Amino acid sequence: MTTHTANNNDYISPEPVSTPFERQWQQLWQDIELAGGRYQYVQQQLVSQGFMVERQPVDNMSKRTGSL
Repeated sequence: MTTHTANNNDYISPEPVSTPFERQWQQLWQDIELAGGRYQYVQQQLVSQGFMVERQPVDNMSKRTGSL
């Protein structure tokens, strides 16, 4: 005969399992924090996707020639 020594009150619940959707949100917020905030994250995304380019100084640009 075997006896069970574990007490029924010793149950430790497992870590909650996150869904793929929750992991996506966690990753997004980690990326936002790494970028330095929401505004900086959006700016980085716009540049990386080619929707925004860095400003260039216009002092050394030549005058426009021709007509539009």
